[in-house]
Amino acid sequence: MSETTAATRFVVAPESKPAFTRFARLHNDRARGRVLILAPERAYEVDSIGLAVLRLCDGARSVAEIAARLAQEYSAPAAVIAGDVVKTLQDLSDKRLLRDGPDAAPPALSRTASSYATFDGGPAGVCAELTHRCPLQCPYCSNPLDLERADTELTAAEWGDVFRQAAAIGALQLHLSGGEPTVRRDLEDILAAAVDAGLYTNLVTSGVLLTRQRLQGLAQIGLDHVQLSIQDVDAANADRISAYEGGVPKKRAVAQATRELGLGLTINAPMHRQNLDHLPQIIDFAVELGAQRLEVAHIQYYAWAQRNRAALIPTREKFLETVKIVDEARKRLHGVLVFDFVIHDHYATRPKLCTGGWGRSIVTITPSGTALPCHAAQTLPLVFDNVRERPLADIWRHGEAFNAFRGASWMKEPCGSCERREIDFGGCRCQAFAMTQDAAATDPACKLSPHHDRFAALAERESHEPPPPFIHRRMGCAETRAPAGVAEQTA
Repeated sequence: MSETTAATRFVVAPESKPAFTRFARLHNDRARGRVLILAPERAYEVDSIGLAVLRLCDGARSVAEIAARLAQEYSAPAAVIAGDVVKTLQDLSDKRLLRDGPDAAPPALSRTASSYATFDGGPAGVCAELTHRCPLQCPYCSNPLDLERADTELTAAEWGDVFRQAAAIGALQLHLSGGEPTVRRDLEDILAAAVDAGLYTNLVTSGVLLTRQRLQGLAQIGLDHVQLSIQDVDAANADRISAYEGGVPKKRAVAQATRELGLGLTINAPMHRQNLDHLPQIIDFAVELGAQRLEVAHIQYYAWAQRNRAALIPTREKFLETVKIVDEARKRLHGVLVFDFVIHDHYATRPKLCTGGWGRSIVTITPSGTALPCHAAQTLPLVFDNVRERPLADIWRHGEAFNAFRGASWMKEPCGSCERREIDFGGCRCQAFAMTQDAAATDPACKLSPHHDRFAALAERESHEPPPPFIHRRMGCAETRAPAGVAEQTA
């Protein structure tokens, strides 16, 4: 039975009988000719020694037995092998990928997935925006200002074709996102196609429409991991932010069911000035529910969030306080909770590596099939292709939008001669365009940008003013009820 109580660290000992959790597994990456561990929103490459160890981890053999067998195979000193085995397994255990004793097995690789050939340079991940419909009205929504209507959405069969194309060119991770993906009544068919394609499946959800019965059905189909977004753990404040009543108890129930069903669980906490004071409680919430990961993500200000920037942007002092809180919690909860921390851009001095670099690792597909190099790319004056009209491999390799900011040849100064030009690849193009109306400009988060001081000063000014009321995003969702006093509109 999978663990259902608060997370604890699994300390690997000679008598331990390690095995992968239900939500982590070895995977033969045929497109790139390597073996990986697939895990929630991550893929870890495995060397030959690690592979030899992990292939013996079945939840029945003890660490001592694994070490003894490998020492005999490699004619190596048993003590040395034992030390290496423990070190390898403890590192994976601290990433919350192993457990003591066997867990339920993930779905076997399908014939479809076993048929893929080598493909050089494809995306590692796909974000499938199944719909823009959503029952929440979050003021920091990152979906585009012009939402796509339900009658333009790809069908389950069309999504299945996209998934097979994506996996054939090297995609490993699939993020079923939105809007709210559970609005789709054919979500089960969409998920089944993704599992058949051989993709590691992540459901990115607010959880407010998800029942235990439906989640159990998704788990039986082969869902691997749930990323559950929360607005706050203070119920009244969460309802105020999302303009949806009763969200916190629903999210708690979904988190508990996720762990009881053996699925991976990430808590995603978008952070801003109106919930930062509750960050310690949010961390406690993730630990209490047995989450493996917590994403503490400061809001990025584009799309709808840009309209609410003055209501959301924190002071520099408050931002730095979150840095200290996360750093302390990482140390305290090592091996218990894995943290992803997305810093606040306005108080940065270097830009982030946006989506792994433009056109390098991620492709986003909108509800109607438009292929994007990043989630917010439609804010830029570029020409985008649609998977209904052009094969995904061709879009990825030759699409105008995907090649617009690949590599470093497009960069202006100071980026063009910067020693970090192939580390952060210029940072965020959408943020650069929002600030300068030039998509090739230096990301204003970088201290070398001529716009950096103005970018930082904007935050300093707005964050010290009283926050204005939220401008909630009104959108339609036929399968949901509107909270009291909130009228539904059709997106």
